[in-house]
Amino acid sequence: MFQLGFSIILVFLVVGAIQILFNSLCLVLAFKIFDPHLDKEELVASFLRAMLYWLIVFSISFVAILIGGAANSVIFLLLLLLLTAIAAFVLMMQFFALGAGEAFVIIILLFIINYFASEFLTRFVSGLFSVSM
Repeated sequence: MFQLGFSIILVFLVVGAIQILFNSLCLVLAFKIFDPHLDKEELVASFLRAMLYWLIVFSISFVAILIGGAANSVIFLLLLLLLTAIAAFVLMMQFFALGAGEAFVIIILLFIINYFASEFLTRFVSGLFSVSM
């Protein structure tokens, strides 16, 4: 599958830290799009809550990747990441008091943005650390 070297773990941690900030900002912007009457205090509070949410989600994802990589099983890794995605969806609904439909629309929006941003970011950070991904 892949070797769990120090460079790959470092790339995951750097990309995760940057994506926590980026995804938190995107999540707050999505909230602002859905509710344009949010004021500055509510946006700051939701940004801090979004940072906590993404920190939890990325920590769970990182642990799932480490366990799946150490087990050297692609199916086990995919199962762990699927369970992480389901947990992230439920956690988003609980953290931000969203309905299933609102949370689904926000997840789709974030998935599209995150796909392009994370591909670029991962390749850029990998190039900095000279790791081929």
